[in-house]
Parts: sequence; structure tokens; C-alpha cells
Amino acid sequence: MLTPAEIQRAAKSAGQFVRAALDLQSLQGVLLDLESHGNYLDEAQRLIDAKRAAVAEAEARLAAANKAADSAEARAAEQFAAATAEQQRIAQELRDTIAALERRRDAATSAARAAEEQLAGIRAALDKSIRAATAAVA
Repeated sequence: MLTPAEIQRAAKSAGQFVRAALDLQSLQGVLLDLESHGNYLDEAQRLIDAKRAAVAEAEARLAAANKAADSAEARAAEQFAAATAEQQRIAQELRDTIAALERRRDAATSAARAAEEQLAGIRAALDKSIRAATAAVA
């Protein structure tokens, strides 16, 4: 049979064993929590990576949109400059045409005056010839 001291040592050992078993069970629970936490952290990291990729993609789209807008703005500026130049060219052509027509009008007016003066001279000479002929007949 066991002596009271041995029983007490066995009880103490059993108590330590029970505490160790409880500690082990508690540690297993902590380990499961850590694994679960690790899984959560892994999932969180995947989500963070996905968000970073989405942000990078959005930034790339924004850069492309800005580039397209800059390009469109440059084309619009070029088209405006070309339209302005064409408008100025047409305005200059119209000014040149008006100036040429004014010169033609002035030349035609001068020619008409010269013709009127010539006609007046011819009428005067004709009238003189008619008077001279009438005087010669009379």
C-alpha cells in the first residue's frame, strides 16, 4: 500500500498532470486562435494586395485618360490654329479681291470719262461739220 506521503506526491503529480493537460488544451486553443488569426491576416493581405492592384489600375486608367485629354486638347488647339489661319487667308483673299475690283472700277470709270470726252469731241466736231455744211449750202 501507498504511504500518505506517496499518495500526496501522486496527488500532487496528478494535479500537475491535470494542470499541464489544461494548459495544453488552453495552448491548443491559443494555437487554433493563432492559426485562425494567421488565416485572417493572410486574407487581409490578399484583400490589401487586391486593393493595391485596383488602385494601380485606376491610376493607370487616370494617366491614360489624362494623356488622351491632353492629346485631344492639343488636336483642338491645332485645329483652332488651322481654322484661324484659314479664316485669315480667306479674309486676305477677300481684301485682295475687293482691292482688285476697286481698281477695275476706277479704270472703268476713267475709261468711261475718256469715252464721254471723246464722244463730246466727236459731237462737237460733228456739229461743227454740220454747221459748216449748212453754211456752205446756204
